[in-house]
Amino acid sequence: MRYVKWSDVVGRYPRAATITQAEEVTIEANFIAGAEGEVDAALAGRYTTPLASTPTLAPALVRDITIDLAYYKAAFLQLDDTQSKRLADYIKERLFGLATGSLTLVSRRARDPCR
Repeated sequence: MRYVKWSDVVGRYPRAATITQAEEVTIEANFIAGAEGEVDAALAGRYTTPLASTPTLAPALVRDITIDLAYYKAAFLQLDDTQSKRLADYIKERLFGLATGSLTLVSRRARDPCR
């Protein structure tokens, strides 16, 4: 996975751990890969995608959106209409901001092992 791992999603949304009984590899293939692809598609008009090859190099806002989007994809049928709409709108708002330039993408450097 390029931007996040399933453990990142569960770290933010503990309920995600109970949504599916599939193995983590299947979950990542179904929900994280789809979320990363959607983020890349939304940003490809403004940025060269993919934006990182590993989660430690992914920009913080891209990681943030990808976590929310992976959870949304996994939990969509289990969220009530209000929760679903609020999260979907929040994801769209941030992707739109990055795609149009009203939000600026800040790159993230890997930790320097010498420090």
